[in-house]
Amino acid sequence: MRALIDGRPLARGWGGVPRYTYNLIQALNSAPRHHEYNVLSWRGEYTKVRMLSPLPVASSPLPGRILVWGADRERWGLPGIGLRHPHLFHGTDFQTLRFGRAATVSTIHDVAYLRVPHCYAPGASEQFDATVRRSIRTADHLLTDSARARADPLDAYTLDPDRVSVVHPAVCTSDSMMIPQKNDGEFTAPTLPFGSESFPLHVGAINARKNPANLIDGFVQATAEDDFQLVLAGPDGADPTYVRAIRSLVKAHLCQGRVHLLGPVSQARIHDLYTRCAAVATLGLYEGFGLPAVEAMLHSRPLVAARAGALPEIVGDAAVLVDPRDPADIAQGIKKVMTDATTRTRLIAAGPARARLFSPERMAAELEAIDESQL
Repeated sequence: MRALIDGRPLARGWGGVPRYTYNLIQALNSAPRHHEYNVLSWRGEYTKVRMLSPLPVASSPLPGRILVWGADRERWGLPGIGLRHPHLFHGTDFQTLRFGRAATVSTIHDVAYLRVPHCYAPGASEQFDATVRRSIRTADHLLTDSARARADPLDAYTLDPDRVSVVHPAVCTSDSMMIPQKNDGEFTAPTLPFGSESFPLHVGAINARKNPANLIDGFVQATAEDDFQLVLAGPDGADPTYVRAIRSLVKAHLCQGRVHLLGPVSQARIHDLYTRCAAVATLGLYEGFGLPAVEAMLHSRPLVAARAGALPEIVGDAAVLVDPRDPADIAQGIKKVMTDATTRTRLIAAGPARARLFSPERMAAELEAIDESQL
């Protein structure tokens, strides 16, 4: 079997879907393979995708938008990428491309656009919905990242359950997280204005779905009598008004010196922050998986996670669960993972074992089995 993996997300910054795509490619590369896998990139993105992919990369000379248009309408096969026609195309980012008679597997990571539409810009939920409906219409099989991420589209789109499978994403080990990126060659540990293990860490974009406002409110309540810091590592979200509101919230709490918005960070720096932090807070209003939660467990960090979306399913008993809409409950969770020695010891021991459930070997085996079933 020749399979073509959609590697285009690798060229888009370092959010959840690019990291999912990277981990998928790493999983297939590291596990015993019985089939030929190649990675698709667009014109102008080959160098960036090739740098991050250990698998062979095939690049189309056509602009991505034109190729998507043609594939969506089945106007042509696979023009000009120097690769024999694949038996299967594996989509990694909601979208399905059809190449002649090749079977297609598409990934629907979540339906947050339906569950928390207020967290999206006007029109964005409708665009996501249209993309997913097109994938449902054209893909031979659909993948989701968790049982919850499977149940929601089954309900929302009245799908045949046999068409939808769960494959939990792989999570890289701490060593393989050191991904080469621009300016990372001489990486050194960041200089932060506080000591080691004095801060809870949040990894994710500053947007409404990731819920930084309630995290900051809960942190302020939890640490009013302590000298703890809070670190938020991730880029500004697409809504500049929301980002300004978060910065104003920090000022309103008079905690500018204790709440640190680091902005975009490299994988090397994220690894360093996981190693140094006292705990990790993952409080998204809806997650189809929750990569930072698993990374926290992998690094043996005590974790406070939202009792929402797929997070309870993913973290099991290796986290303190809280209501992400209730700052008082968040405050209690933060206090517990930061100061309760018994809780910290239990979570530090439970995290790595839980994280190992999401191994590259498991993901690769499950993907190959599903891909074979579509031929």
